[in-house]
Amino acid sequence: MIGILGILAAVSTVSSDNFSFTSPGIYVAACLVGIGAFWIRHNNRAVQRLGRHLRLAEERIHQLANRAYGSQQPLLSWELTRQAQREQLRGVKRQAGLLSGWTLNS
Repeated sequence: MIGILGILAAVSTVSSDNFSFTSPGIYVAACLVGIGAFWIRHNNRAVQRLGRHLRLAEERIHQLANRAYGSQQPLLSWELTRQAQREQLRGVKRQAGLLSGWTLNS
């Protein structure tokens, strides 16, 4: 989706004979890029909301495994590990994650 919007933005920008701020192609391209950024951000946020549910399921599985087998080792830890890595980001990487929707909490 974002690739198609990028191609459409590029084509609409260079399709006019004169390249200036008065030509509508630049504004159409800016709108297309904005729509693409909006789409990516909301898709990423939806993935993060699913991640919250996965973390809850992982915690529940750990509790059940601990009760059933006495195991202190986590059986599933992928989502918990990824979220911990996201929370450790600082600086520009953290700001990019917040802007793009890969980190829900600020």
